[in-house]
Amino acid sequence: TQMDHILQTDKGFNPENRVVVSLTSDHARGNSDNLIHAFLQVPGIEKAGASSQIPGRGFTQNGYFPEGHDKPLMFHALDVDYGYLDAMGIEIVEGRNFSRTSGQDEDAFLINQALAKQLGWEAPVGKNIRRGSDHPVIGVVRDFNFSTMHDVIDPLVITLKPWRGYSYITLHTNVPHENIRSELEKKWEVIVPNENFESFVLGNYIDEAYGPEREYMSILLFCASLTLFIAALGLFGLAAYTTKKRYREIAVRKVFGAEMNGIVAMVSVGFLRWVFLANIIAWPLAYLIMENYFLANFAYSGGVQWWIYALALLFSILIAVVVIFVQVIRLGKLNPIEYIRYE
Repeated sequence: TQMDHILQTDKGFNPENRVVVSLTSDHARGNSDNLIHAFLQVPGIEKAGASSQIPGRGFTQNGYFPEGHDKPLMFHALDVDYGYLDAMGIEIVEGRNFSRTSGQDEDAFLINQALAKQLGWEAPVGKNIRRGSDHPVIGVVRDFNFSTMHDVIDPLVITLKPWRGYSYITLHTNVPHENIRSELEKKWEVIVPNENFESFVLGNYIDEAYGPEREYMSILLFCASLTLFIAALGLFGLAAYTTKKRYREIAVRKVFGAEMNGIVAMVSVGFLRWVFLANIIAWPLAYLIMENYFLANFAYSGGVQWWIYALALLFSILIAVVVIFVQVIRLGKLNPIEYIRYE
């Protein structure tokens, strides 16, 4: 359930219909605008934008002097072009996005809500952040998870000035990646020939960041299944022993005309008390293990859902009732008179 929570939680953008093209050389980075223009001509490509990094593994950090602070503070940084935020679906919640028509945005910054909150800026638009020179804040973006769900969303500065050019182009598509890859590669070869073309789905890239957790969950699922199997065997043996031990009582009741359903209910009541007790003991232990040794690794966790405990209880009750029913039916086929006479 935690992996489902990770994949389904709103990250502040939609990675599933975004295709990323890597700009691995200086030549490719120097032609990012030309590549974007060419990619937008491919049917199925709706929007495109370039960036220095892509979300999923975290962003680099730099030192900045926010207005009102005389000591540098470390913030994550992302360099983008004019179309990136729109291509990613990242929302502007205050102020505005970078604009080609303004003519004054080359030195402007965008920040995220986490940075405004950390600095205590209730009205961040118009504030200045100094790094080399003063950079006015023109807008605030909605917090988006640029790292993994292990980490909280940290303060972020977004600029228009990459250090050595943009490293990625992100494409917003309405068709599957495999349907447009060949067309994208053709456009690539025209502008940057003789260089390797690399493209991938952003959602897949983000999912790969949780590879160790997936392996851990597979091992945990195997161990849990094995534990349930062993527990079921133990429950089967205990139920069989309990039923066998009370067979003389069962035989007497059968002689006096008791129905099998009533006998199963009679035998089950005492046995199910132990099943309930075992679950009550196991629940807090399971909760502590999950919260302290697995979910504690995630800044955003779905928690342990109550229905998991209910499912475990129902499963153990079902096994107990089925085993007792089978045992009672099996013993019920014997002649109770013969068993009582033997006793």
